[in-house]
Amino acid sequence: MTQADAPPVGAPHHATVVVNGVRWHYVRAGAGPTVLLLHGWPQDSSEWNQVLAHLTPTFDIVAPDLPGSGSSGPAVGARDTTTLARELAQFLDLLGIARVDIVGHDWGSVWGQSLAADRPERVGRLIALDMMVPGTGHHEAGMVPAADGAWFWHMAFQSVPAVPEALIRGRETAYVAENITTYSADPTAVGPAAIRRYAERMRRPGALRTSLRTYQEFFDDADQVQQRLHDTGPLTCPVLAIGGEACVGARTGNSFRRLAHDVTEVILPTGHWIPEEAPGRLAAMVREFLCSDDPSTAAPSPDRHDDGVAPSRNGRNP
Repeated sequence: MTQADAPPVGAPHHATVVVNGVRWHYVRAGAGPTVLLLHGWPQDSSEWNQVLAHLTPTFDIVAPDLPGSGSSGPAVGARDTTTLARELAQFLDLLGIARVDIVGHDWGSVWGQSLAADRPERVGRLIALDMMVPGTGHHEAGMVPAADGAWFWHMAFQSVPAVPEALIRGRETAYVAENITTYSADPTAVGPAAIRRYAERMRRPGALRTSLRTYQEFFDDADQVQQRLHDTGPLTCPVLAIGGEACVGARTGNSFRRLAHDVTEVILPTGHWIPEEAPGRLAAMVREFLCSDDPSTAAPSPDRHDDGVAPSRNGRNP
């Protein structure tokens, strides 16, 4: 299916559009106000699979595979935040969508923040899941070496040109599994089948190289974030910052408070992979935050909607 204007239906359907010369695959389902779900690394739109059924009765959900991920094609050239924000705006134009709320996980929250900063008229509210934004100081601090591997070493490693691709290629499954297990509170939440799926898609021609460019653009991203803040000021949209206790945790809220005035913070007893570790709990928070007249009072207690999340920490929280 290639029609960008295919009407949303109850069950998820798949389509593609071409953005900046690259094929973007996306999933769309439901009806109502449009919510854009942006995945992170090393995942793709399938990380939202368990969340979709909870949200489609209320929202029109659009979940793309960003270039180099899932079933989308690889990209050549810059993968910095300004480029991604521009491409996301083009993607929405092709779907005929003027304005969205955004739920971003990991780098998806960074790109969502960039779209909200560059095109504030297009973003109503932003939900950021377990991520620090480059240029706020928190991301940079997380890459400082610490004992017992208790630092975000993969961010520093993957920012190096060429070498990470050479070392990861042929070991994709082991590398993805290590990252997911390390930053999980419940290492069973993202199962072997999902890990194999993410790794298999990473093996597609150009995929790994494209996804690593995200990390290699880190220092440009940090400069861009600071320049936006200087030029246009803080975000105008309300932000819900949700941290996973066993990973980024409170640094999610601390980072976004550097970029926005209206920030509500919640810490869940999960690791980094919140859409898969606590899908029901996350969906409830999304509904309350996006549907409330006053989003600053809308974040539900993290004790609601138990997904079987273990409060004990498996991940090495820096």
